[in-house]
Amino acid sequence: MPKSEATVIGLHFIDAELTTLKSNKNNNIAQLVSNLEKIVKRTVGRPINTNTITYMRFLTHLNYFAERIYDQKLFPEEDRENLYQDLADKMPLEVEIINHIASFIAQNYHLQITKQEKIYLLIHLHKVVDEEINKE
Repeated sequence: MPKSEATVIGLHFIDAELTTLKSNKNNNIAQLVSNLEKIVKRTVGRPINTNTITYMRFLTHLNYFAERIYDQKLFPEEDRENLYQDLADKMPLEVEIINHIASFIAQNYHLQITKQEKIYLLIHLHKVVDEEINKE
């Protein structure tokens, strides 16, 4: 076999392996997002309209969060306690959801969610929860 053909065949093997790794990562992230969605819906305790722009945007942010979990590259821990507490005081249901998510992540991924991550989730969760509450 000519050297050029061996190189091409080798590149196909590398490409196939990279494609498989990326596919596995995407499947794992999708599964994590699905689990997080279940936590949100269960904690809210009633059906959530998943066909809204707000919910679609929330899912986009949830995907980014899941990717950071999967890659173990969470937002850094910074002193955000005052901001978190101010938001938490105004959003008790969202905090309950965040606490369930944090427990799930700790149990299954052995990671502690930083305050910055919690703030990020609080803000995006609030939009979904607020929309559901205000439609009544």
